[in-house]
Amino acid sequence: MFTFPAELTIANAEQFKEALLAYQSEEPNFPINDEAVVKIDTIGVQLIIVTLYYLLSLNKTIEWQCKSPVVRESIAKLGVKDPMVLQYLDAQGN
Repeated sequence: MFTFPAELTIANAEQFKEALLAYQSEEPNFPINDEAVVKIDTIGVQLIIVTLYYLLSLNKTIEWQCKSPVVRESIAKLGVKDPMVLQYLDAQGN
């Protein structure tokens, strides 16, 4: 399972990218855990969106139900309307 860091910000964007690229999985499913995220900025939201599209380009099935209130609030505050992103927010039925 790929786990988002506690801080998903511009300060650790490069580290996040390296961790994502280092996480090699031959499995078609790509589980994501965001429960540790307590701080996120606009770059962090962009990283999430790019990550989702990157995984889809690799034909991965993303297994993510957004559980971090900070992630949910930040995506909402930024007005993200991309259905591909919103489906993971709505997966819990919230």
